Amino acid sequence: MRVKRKIMIRIIVLFIVLIGILLGVAIKTPISSISVQGNTYYTREEIIRLLPYNEDSSVFDVMLNRVELIEDQGYISRMEIRYPDLTNINIHIYEKEIIGYVEYLGKYLCIDNNGYIVDYTNKPKEQPIVKGIDVSEFTVYEPLDVNKSIVDAVYTIYRNMEAFDIPITSVDFSYGKDTEITLQCENLAIYIGDVSRIEEKFQLMREIINTLPEGEQGILSIENVDQNIIFKSSNTIS
Repeated sequence: MRVKRKIMIRIIVLFIVLIGILLGVAIKTPISSISVQGNTYYTREEIIRLLPYNEDSSVFDVMLNRVELIEDQGYISRMEIRYPDLTNINIHIYEKEIIGYVEYLGKYLCIDNNGYIVDYTNKPKEQPIVKGIDVSEFTVYEPLDVNKSIVDAVYTIYRNMEAFDIPITSVDFSYGKDTEITLQCENLAIYIGDVSRIEEKFQLMREIINTLPEGEQGILSIENVDQNIIFKSSNTIS
């Protein structure tokens, strides 16, 4: 019985020593690399600052603060963090779908596909500027205070401009109505009415734009795809 007890004590001591050695190695061993993929809005350094550790951390720090998913951070929908081995970390970024920018007191509110205000900026990027809607106040990371039909219309227009590769620079809701929408495409003002039969309207839009002389200016009315499509060149408008 005493022999078995001694053997058990030795095993426990050996186990404790082994754990201590492993912890010591983990504390002294720095992580080798943190790779970041899929980021366009934030730099690699900004992404790493969202982690509970950094590039100077040890393997032990990472083990102690291990996280595999971070969600809803500004332009980021989610961050997936993978650990292929003890010293290397791989991060893949899935960004929110930005559908447009809403004018507000000289600023532009950046809106995602759910209608949330992700950010505000002085210089909007490629997505269209949304005009004609009244925003009295806003809170970043909260939904835009407008009718949901407005957000749905902007999202529908955004998806189709991407699908048909038509560079829409602005979406104007006349008097804040989603039934009186005018799109701006380079030098063309395009009146589409509402977003019903929107794919057909974008198909027509692309066909007509491709037939116009380069740099042509004017107004295109395609609100009713079953009736005559009207184009008025700026040269004929009094």
